[in-house]
Amino acid sequence: MIYEHNIKLNIPIFEIESKVAYQTVRRPTVFEKSVLQLFAKHAEQLGHYRLDDIATRLKVNSVFFVEALRYLSGFKAVEFLHGCTILDGASITCNSIVITDEGREFLAKNALPSKSKNTTVTAYYHPLSGTLIDKNQLKIDSYPDVKSIPSEGMNVTISAVNPLVNEKIHEQWKKKPNERIKSIESVFRGELRDRKTFKIDINHNGNISIISSDNDLSKWLEAAETEYLWQFVVSPIFTTNSKNQPFIIDWGLVSDVAPINKAYDFVSKEKVHYVFSLADRVKTDVAQIVLAPVEQTTLVDKVLTLKECPIEFIDGVDALLKSKANEGILLKRGLCDVSYRGQPRLVDLALLIHSDEKINEFEQFLLASEDVNIIIFSAVIDSQQAIERLPSTYIASQGGIKLC
Repeated sequence: MIYEHNIKLNIPIFEIESKVAYQTVRRPTVFEKSVLQLFAKHAEQLGHYRLDDIATRLKVNSVFFVEALRYLSGFKAVEFLHGCTILDGASITCNSIVITDEGREFLAKNALPSKSKNTTVTAYYHPLSGTLIDKNQLKIDSYPDVKSIPSEGMNVTISAVNPLVNEKIHEQWKKKPNERIKSIESVFRGELRDRKTFKIDINHNGNISIISSDNDLSKWLEAAETEYLWQFVVSPIFTTNSKNQPFIIDWGLVSDVAPINKAYDFVSKEKVHYVFSLADRVKTDVAQIVLAPVEQTTLVDKVLTLKECPIEFIDGVDALLKSKANEGILLKRGLCDVSYRGQPRLVDLALLIHSDEKINEFEQFLLASEDVNIIIFSAVIDSQQAIERLPSTYIASQGGIKLC
């Protein structure tokens, strides 16, 4: 028995912002490579010689060596000793300069990085699939009646998401052969919502289950903690407003169940001819017989026609629905015992129960009453009998009937 179809549920999607520090790698210039080779292979032999001396011997301007040295020192490819700095320019002696491990790596790879740059990358983590998704994959339509899962219960931490984010960023950087990632720092920056749908099924033992055609949602529902699902997914679908005690119900006799706010549709689906209330006594303000869509109650040619009125089901109503085939179905509304994952629960339901034996009980109740309203209800048994029992004071000269 499907209780409710297409229940909308918003799943939190985690927005992750990653700060990526990277460098653009280029090949070293002739002078940068010459300086690296000079101090990698000939540092001891050059000793007290200055950059000026080497430039003169090679017949080039020393400024090229100084600029190359400035770039290399900025990236710690070389270091200065004896209190020397790049400001000393071409007067720096070779024994005051030493190549670092980074410098030897640059020389071996024949590549030099630029100054560090920063950029941000945004990713979206879907907790149901456990994967990163594109934003355009989300169903983010706005609906007023959508239930929302709180993000706190999804147990998503940045440490769990980091490997996926890092892998994605490194894959993206493979398309940039001249850029090298130095570091990635990721944080949660916000949430989006992805809309899913499911339906609630209640079987003939009163067991509630969630059904979804979405594979990821189904797997998550199976694995999620019972109380968490009950609090945020299942129980919001039901109401618990009824003040009545739980009904004792033989679930094997239940033919259908429905949400309380759809009780009218529930009755219409059964195509019943009359609705009677058996709560305490029959009252016209609790349930009305609908015989025809007329504007007033009339008595014409010994046929009693009652004005069409809306059917109301108050809390705890116990009503008998009579079909045109003279079959009786008992409609109950109130708190019912159900079960979710083996745990008893209490919810407010509308139930249709096969109850043909109630018709005889109701007929005897009508025949024994002298209340005028109840006599009018007797028309469902025998309209002629009902007319004869109506006090004459209630029959107007135009053939109308006043209800009081």
